[in-house]
Amino acid sequence: MARKYPDLPDMDIYDREGNKISFQQYVELLGDSKNWMDYRRVAFDQYGDFDVSTIWLGINHNWSHEGDPVIFETMIFVRMPDDEDRSSVYCRRYTNEQEALEGHKEALETLKTPHIIESQLTPITEEEAENEDE
Repeated sequence: MARKYPDLPDMDIYDREGNKISFQQYVELLGDSKNWMDYRRVAFDQYGDFDVSTIWLGINHNWSHEGDPVIFETMIFVRMPDDEDRSSVYCRRYTNEQEALEGHKEALETLKTPHIIESQLTPITEEEAENEDE
């Protein structure tokens, strides 16, 4: 039997097509814990030490609630040497999937543009910071 969740009054949630949905529907769209990213992921690319990820958020991130709901997000992450952690260096949000896909392509192109130097985006280590002070 499916678990029932109460609708939370302050939750402003939308499906990928922009239709308002209940919290219960949101949970059902996410599916089981093994496949929760299947519905959320819009696009994913790797370029060098960077991951470009675009996902459906579902929960409206337009905190003013004026205008269209903001329910998609593109982020660029730097993969860290320990291969277990990532640090975000870029975030943009969108109102619909088409904008999100275009934003994903723009983020990927930003990484490929010659004037963007990877060392400018990559967080420096404590050791590198100490060496700069010397």
